[in-house]
Amino acid sequence: MFTNLGFGFTDNAFVQASFVDSSGKRTYLTVNADGNYYVRFYSDYGFKIKGFGWRNGIGPGYNFNRSVEYINGVKNINVTKSYSIRVSTNTYKPEKYNAWLSTSFSWNDSKSSVNSSANAQYWSINLNGSGSKTFAKKWEVGSDVSLQMRQKDPRFPDANSFTTWNGYLIKRFFKENQFELKIQVNDILNQNKGYNRNFSSYSYTETYYETLKRFWLLTATWNISKNGKPAKMF
Repeated sequence: MFTNLGFGFTDNAFVQASFVDSSGKRTYLTVNADGNYYVRFYSDYGFKIKGFGWRNGIGPGYNFNRSVEYINGVKNINVTKSYSIRVSTNTYKPEKYNAWLSTSFSWNDSKSSVNSSANAQYWSINLNGSGSKTFAKKWEVGSDVSLQMRQKDPRFPDANSFTTWNGYLIKRFFKENQFELKIQVNDILNQNKGYNRNFSSYSYTETYYETLKRFWLLTATWNISKNGKPAKMF
């Protein structure tokens, strides 16, 4: 079992001050202010179930962040909180197989003392898994998947849940497996997409950006080491 607890603050921190005139023009300045701090907590308990060859883990998490800024001379306090719990399981047998699965559920809460219309509360789920299997000693097949789901906000119409699935096949050659050919396909479902949610005193935004989507890749690798040791020099 392990746990991690962190706390930090900035004395007389540089913060943002913004001023909006009657025409809508916004002017930004940097000023000093106290009251900026954060708290981070994470814990995990690992255990095995008798007669079940998998190793399991479970643990809660908590993030708290408080930041100060000024809007037209009025002090605004932004507070973001995140409560989460993670569950994982894995198994491994050298040169035969391995599998890993982890899921986390989070509840997120963001509030501003000045502009309540930008406040947000939503849940999110991350599911990640991977596995590989070696067969006929020289072949290996493997795959990994990442599923991201978030509660939809009625202020944004676009989908914000994505699944990224990758897979590969490896053929090794020679007695010490010095040479291998690998064919892989990334983003099999062609859903990979950049995404970010951002909260501030005057806005709550969702940002989407293009990333590299589905592609095939063939690689050839020559391992110049032997049994994990560097090759001898001439």
